[in-house]
Amino acid sequence: MARKTFNFSLDNDGFDAVVVQGPVCRKVVVYENARASTTDILVRAPTDSDLSVRKVEGEKVEFVAYKSFLPGETVGYLQTAEVGAITVAQEED
Repeated sequence: MARKTFNFSLDNDGFDAVVVQGPVCRKVVVYENARASTTDILVRAPTDSDLSVRKVEGEKVEFVAYKSFLPGETVGYLQTAEVGAITVAQEED
């Protein structure tokens, strides 16, 4: 069962790292923490220099490990596609 680990802010001023906060997990899911999603999200993985994939507003971003992610491990990078900041929730499973 997924557990919400924390909320954080995203904006379009550079890519922010998605870091595993809890114990070892197989999947990290990030989504906009609002009733109505407001912006698309750009995703890069596994490094911040990889090409971006655009997720439309309301679409969850999933990072899935081949074996497992370790605490403190960076699993990917996110940035809003448009100007402005949003709050996103991160769940680990």
